[in-house]
Amino acid sequence: MSTEKKELKALNHYTSSANYYNLLCLISGMFEYGGDFPDYLKSQFIETLLLHKGFCAILDNRNKDGEFKIGMISGYTYNDYLEPVGTCDFYTRWNEYGSHEIGKDVIVIYNNKLRLPELKITQASANLTEIEKSKRVAIINTRFTKIPIVNDENTAIALDLVIKDVADGKTLSSVKQDNFLDVINDNSGAIKSLELTDPKDVDKLQYIYKSYDDEMRDFLEFYGQTYTATSKMAQVNSDELQGGFNFSKVMPSNMLSARKECIDLLNKTFKVNWSVDFSDAWQHLKKETLSPDSDQIETETETETETETRKESGENEPAENA
Repeated sequence: MSTEKKELKALNHYTSSANYYNLLCLISGMFEYGGDFPDYLKSQFIETLLLHKGFCAILDNRNKDGEFKIGMISGYTYNDYLEPVGTCDFYTRWNEYGSHEIGKDVIVIYNNKLRLPELKITQASANLTEIEKSKRVAIINTRFTKIPIVNDENTAIALDLVIKDVADGKTLSSVKQDNFLDVINDNSGAIKSLELTDPKDVDKLQYIYKSYDDEMRDFLEFYGQTYTATSKMAQVNSDELQGGFNFSKVMPSNMLSARKECIDLLNKTFKVNWSVDFSDAWQHLKKETLSPDSDQIETETETETETETRKESGENEPAENA
């Protein structure tokens, strides 16, 4: 494989991985664990495995080293409902802790009701990677770069020197090569050039950036967060907005419910009092739903154009948020 292809492959891999982990980071703080959840454990230890794998396991190892362990299991069997049962091997990234019984020494926690990892992250990161590739290509295409057409190496060297001085902001060098001057004279003071880019296409970048915003909005609203970079469009009414707000609660609520069921089982089995709930950034999903007729919806989504139109028509100011 050529060096150029290796570099491009490495860049694509980096971009794809960066997008994946950026999105993972955004939602890895959706839940926090409390109660008498041990200080030596962290919420992200559980969440990273749940989001990546769809499940994780908690081992009660207090009779050996006084601690709970967060890790994965293997070697288990399934019951009729495809739940892991029986004896399993418990391990963390660095250590193996032998065989233990599921439901007695080990409790399994699921990411959602289908026990799946967050597939939306993979999908969105792939789309964002393609959008960023398009962004990069479009930016390069808008460079004002004409490629001169010359017939010999000396002329090319002289011309490259002139172009370099222009790019560096230096005083232009004198060109003494006779063949270079002949090229100029033969073309009435102009050099033939090949145009592979079009700086006028710079206005099309806005559509690529808009596509990026739309993808991010779709991802974040799927997990209950608004994305303020995209304003309310004129054809979207308040009822439709309200429906979007309600939909954004579905997946986070599913994920919270799955975690609570498992934590309740863990508390009963290990005789502890752990808890799990939305973190501060997601607490708004538990608050009372706004009425479709609420002025707050209009106030939060009103664009500058709509504000000017309302002022020009003499309409009253929207009601202040309560």
